[in-house]
Amino acid sequence: MVDELDILTKKLEDRNIKIETVLQKLDNFKIATPSWGYSEGGTRFHVFRDKFAARDLME
Repeated sequence: MVDELDILTKKLEDRNIKIETVLQKLDNFKIATPSWGYSEGGTRFHVFRDKFAARDLME
């Protein structure tokens, strides 16, 4: 049975593109995401508090 990766590999080979090169570039690809997406954050209109976040320095 032919899977989608095999189909893509064949299409790329037809265009003289090596799948190994594409996979290596994808492996090295980095995406920066905003830190506010991972903990307390908000906008100028509202603060979104994490109920599990430390409430003071001791926690």
